Amino acid sequence: MGQSLSAYIVAPSDDGTEVRVFRHDNAYRRVIDTSDVSQLVEMSIRPNGSIPSEVHAQSDQTFVVRGGSGRALLQPPGASRATQVALSVGVVLRVRRGCQHAIYASAEGLELSTVYAPPVHAPGTYQPAPPSELAWP
Repeated sequence: MGQSLSAYIVAPSDDGTEVRVFRHDNAYRRVIDTSDVSQLVEMSIRPNGSIPSEVHAQSDQTFVVRGGSGRALLQPPGASRATQVALSVGVVLRVRRGCQHAIYASAEGLELSTVYAPPVHAPGTYQPAPPSELAWP
C-alpha cells in the first residue's frame, strides 16, 4: 500500500487509569475504545473488498482514511439516488445517522479509522474477516 497515516492508536483504559497503545493489525474490524458517547474502531478493507451497505439509525459515523483508496456511496433518507465520494489518504467522511452507505476499496485496499457516536459495536469486538460482501446499489 502507498502512503499511509500513523498505524498507532493511543486510548485510555476503560477505567481511565492507564494508556494503551494499539498497532493496527489488518483486522476487518477492531473496536479500540468505547465510552458512553462514542466509539473508536479500526478497519481494514481488503483489495477490491467492501463494507456492505448499511444504515445506522441511531449513530453518526466519521471515517478517516489512513491508507489506500476507494469510494463511498451515500444515499441520505429521501434521496432518489446515491452520491459517490472518492476516498484517499487523509480524507475525512462524515455519515449522518439514517444515511445508507457502502465503502468500496480499490485494488490497494483501505485502512480506516472510524468513530461512531453513540457506540454501535460491543466493546472489544474483534472481527478478523469481513462478513459476506453484498453489492449495493
